Amino acid sequence: MTTQPKFRGWWILLWATIAAGATAPGQTIGVSSFVDHVIDDLGITRNALSAAYLFGTLLAATFAPWVGRKLDIHGVRRPTLIIAVSFVAAIAYMGTVRNLVMLAIGFTFIRLLGQGSLTLATSNVVSLWFYKRLGLANGVKGTASGLLLSLAPLLFTLAIDGFGWRWAWVAIAIGTGCILIPIALWGFVDRPSDIGQFPDGADAEPTTDHATGAARQRAHTVKEATSSPSFWVLIGISAVTGALSTGLVFQHVSIMEEAGLTETQAASVFLPMAVAIASTALVFGFLVDRVSTRVLLPLTMAFMAAAMLAAPLVNPGFSAWGYGALLGIVGGATQTVSLTVLPRWFGVDNQGALRGIAHVAGGGASAIGPLMLSLGQSTAGSYAPALRWYMLIPATVGLASIIVGAPKPLDDEQLIEDTEN
Repeated sequence: MTTQPKFRGWWILLWATIAAGATAPGQTIGVSSFVDHVIDDLGITRNALSAAYLFGTLLAATFAPWVGRKLDIHGVRRPTLIIAVSFVAAIAYMGTVRNLVMLAIGFTFIRLLGQGSLTLATSNVVSLWFYKRLGLANGVKGTASGLLLSLAPLLFTLAIDGFGWRWAWVAIAIGTGCILIPIALWGFVDRPSDIGQFPDGADAEPTTDHATGAARQRAHTVKEATSSPSFWVLIGISAVTGALSTGLVFQHVSIMEEAGLTETQAASVFLPMAVAIASTALVFGFLVDRVSTRVLLPLTMAFMAAAMLAAPLVNPGFSAWGYGALLGIVGGATQTVSLTVLPRWFGVDNQGALRGIAHVAGGGASAIGPLMLSLGQSTAGSYAPALRWYMLIPATVGLASIIVGAPKPLDDEQLIEDTEN
């Protein structure tokens, strides 16, 4: 009697989670540890650094659809190896910057390779290995990778204190390479069919839609998906979260100091943020397999608006930790819901290209966010007025998600419906 090999998907999920955590040097939460040191050493203004970050992130985001298409064509394993080696070189380069132009170039490559390409790869591979349990898988991934990312400010600060900010980048590059390259070489398998398995460890490919039990429809083409208002609602949520969350995290120390916290107290806010990201990702991973997106999508935008209202109102102690938790809820909820809904609504055949388009919006918006807050602070002399006005943005997108709902079927048959229909 032949024994079936154990389902490899859970191992793929583990490696994808670790790889997602290793994107920290290219994520805002990691870069934020270096901001004040770079400003002081290079003698540039905060607005100038924010503009360089905007330029680098925008330029990096334009390559996301191309990267996504390559992932659709070539799978995940080989592109991840190329991304990993290039990312290590880009991180090390950050320790060599001497002026604003070099800094903008460095931001471009760490954002392209870490926050962009590697994030796309880890998201794609999980969606290929899970279908019915995709919400759970993304929740677990979001929980664990969120915890790993939340350690970045502490670890990077220790590296800066021990080696100086320039050599800290080199040390981080070495550590990142030791994590990512083995995963690319020996951890990832492109698709379950490559080793004779099926998504979720099932005995066959899924033939019915998870939410409705109706026959599972074919995947949308890029043209079909981008013609759907539902797709652009997801894009809007990605863009809003990218801009405002990135702005709040990037300018975190400055916002907290304005509210009366010391730099150490400001750093402590990342602890409840990490706990909230982890717990929320797991909870929303459970909910997205069971609750209508007409509830979950606007709920993520409500959390975003609440975080913006809370930011300028914090005081040292409980309220600051509450704000950190609220910002963590935004990250955990939005990431888990968005990662699960896109392949559920539009299929996995072209998910790399579609995620690439979403990344252009989210990445471009995340580039604008730090500058939005910086300009708001320099214009009004405080962050509070800008944050109050910017609250209207997530409120508007949340309302749109209620009105638009899930995409219409491709054909006359009701092949895809949301859980409320």
